[in-house]
Amino acid sequence: MEKKNKLKTVTHPAVIIVTALALAFSTISLIRVASFTRTRAEEGVVAEDISYSVYIGLTDKNQNRQIIEDDVALELVKTICINNNVAYTIYNANGGYNDGGILHTEKTLVLEMDRIDEETLDKIINDIKRRLNIHSVMVMKKPVEIFDR
Repeated sequence: MEKKNKLKTVTHPAVIIVTALALAFSTISLIRVASFTRTRAEEGVVAEDISYSVYIGLTDKNQNRQIIEDDVALELVKTICINNNVAYTIYNANGGYNDGGILHTEKTLVLEMDRIDEETLDKIINDIKRRLNIHSVMVMKKPVEIFDR
């Protein structure tokens, strides 16, 4: 019969104390770091969202010139946004585009919207194109953080 050696493991009290102190200091450090870190809500971030900038050239697609006055077009686009219950910013700009090597310039409305789904965006764009009789609009889609201050 073989005799098995059973080693008894004894942890020195100093090791237990050092381990307990290390855990305590780690916990305290984490709590201190967390208290200095502001949450996104505390920073004023309301939402992470997508922002759309829609560039609306005012050249009529059939007559190849602007036939609706700037202020009338602006009011029409505002009304479309209001009827679709979306928040917006709109302003006048001057735009240009290259068509077959020829640079065309035109009066442009810039419509900015956020917190809107793409289905509503498409509905608004199609209504604008139809009512202003324009061929297309340019849309820029950007991820954004929205802040209230």
